Amino acid sequence: MASNALSVLVLAAGKGTRMRSERPKVLHEVGRQSLLHHVLATAKALDPQEIVVVIGPGMDDVAGAARACVPDAKVAVQERQLGTGDAVKAALPKLGARARDVLVLYGDCPFICTQTNGSMAAAREAGAGIVVLGFRPKDPARYGRLVTKVGLELEKIVEFEDASPAERVIDFCN
Repeated sequence: MASNALSVLVLAAGKGTRMRSERPKVLHEVGRQSLLHHVLATAKALDPQEIVVVIGPGMDDVAGAARACVPDAKVAVQERQLGTGDAVKAALPKLGARARDVLVLYGDCPFICTQTNGSMAAAREAGAGIVVLGFRPKDPARYGRLVTKVGLELEKIVEFEDASPAERVIDFCN
């Protein structure tokens, strides 16, 4: 699906501390390719007008890996890791003047297929104000929660740490 109005942001600033590794999380490999490579390959298949990769300070290895996969990828640095919203904010100056629809992908989620991402972009183009991919895991653990109104109308996304006890019971996750 080609879209001249679609921009893709790939959030890749995670340090990988939970993986007990010095290597940035997105550079760990699955199937002989980094997690980041898989995500960028999926993003490229959408033929967006631009791809912006958000990294943390000093993550030149991640920037290099991104550009090895997408030579014209723009790189934005999220100076302080203050969550998803802050990462998107860090990328805004890198977005082109024609950016209209922005698909935000996580650099550590390599198995969301091109068709799913394309369907989300198409739903946005069809008039949805925002499109969010959610899932219902067996154990929602510490995932962010998608708080919805009647039906699937999104009210808010709340991180586990910020969720009230009632919100933590929600099993619809971000």
